[in-house]
Amino acid sequence: MPGSLTLNWSPNKAPDMKSSSFAIVIAAFLMAITPVGIFAPKAYVEGWQAFAKLTPLCHATALVWVVMELLVLVRPADRKSLTERFVRVLACLGLIKSLAMLWVPQFLPTAIGWLTSLPGWALRLGSLCDFSFGLLMLWTARLLIRAESHSKDDSAD
Repeated sequence: MPGSLTLNWSPNKAPDMKSSSFAIVIAAFLMAITPVGIFAPKAYVEGWQAFAKLTPLCHATALVWVVMELLVLVRPADRKSLTERFVRVLACLGLIKSLAMLWVPQFLPTAIGWLTSLPGWALRLGSLCDFSFGLLMLWTARLLIRAESHSKDDSAD
């Protein structure tokens, strides 16, 4: 199924993740958490503060993101499309951020501290931008899925 969130694995091939699947994961994550920031910015900050106090959970979350980002990056780029490159750049940037969460103990508390200093309107605006970016990632995933299905149709001829 195109765009399914599954790992492609066989005994003779390294596991990887399609860029379209990664884009869907990013979109789902952003679209799940950002409405809280839009409608209740104080609760949004409190939620991030509570999350930052749970160090093992923060590290486990960062590790999951590292694995997903590496799975995207180890997959050879099938196409040289701008959309594919965009998702791969996001995976690189996310990998840097996730590794910083793992290796720099003050990274997350510093980011949360900065978040708490923002006024409510800035939190709402930032969350609205994040939600819009989630929609962009859904659209990007759709473009990638369409390109994948066209390339499979071409190879079947």
